[in-house]
Amino acid sequence: MKLSQIKDTDSPYKKKISVNDFKINLSLDGRYSRFDDLEKRVLKIALSNINTHSDIKISYKVVREG
Repeated sequence: MKLSQIKDTDSPYKKKISVNDFKINLSLDGRYSRFDDLEKRVLKIALSNINTHSDIKISYKVVREG
């Protein structure tokens, strides 16, 4: 599904992804061993840039398991 399709329907797109899979997708393996560092240096900066400089509005929710 493309983001433009989601935007056109105004339905929220939700994707649950593990921290390890997220880091692999961004080629961050072996970096940011602490989640709060990853959140501060990657997630919050990306979220701010996307929401400020595009017509896409994103958010995330941390779900702790275990």
